[in-house]
Amino acid sequence: MLAALLVGCGDDTEVKTKEYYDAHLDEAKEVLAKCDFNTLKDGSKSYKNCVNAKTVVEEKSMAYSVKYYMEHLDEAKAIIEKYKEKEPADKNSVEYSNLMNAKEANGNMKLRGFLENQAR
Repeated sequence: MLAALLVGCGDDTEVKTKEYYDAHLDEAKEVLAKCDFNTLKDGSKSYKNCVNAKTVVEEKSMAYSVKYYMEHLDEAKAIIEKYKEKEPADKNSVEYSNLMNAKEANGNMKLRGFLENQAR
């Protein structure tokens, strides 16, 4: 019970969605840092918050390959659009790697389409 109170998501609080944590990544990291999955009760609101925070933090910490983005072009386009105005400042960040891989995948798909049209 103490772990749930420390996380700030005891059973009397609202469960925050993955979408919420996606928009509030720092909060997701803070929540996850306080989660102890060994003591949380499965299905409790605290457990659900921890799982949602963990899912988002893990997804955000993973750089996807160009091949992945070529197979998920909608995601690539969404990332390109997200950073249209300003690229991530840290060139070593996962966000920057994902942006560069998304741009390369998008370019590859455009080139593939162009070449296919030329072959006809």
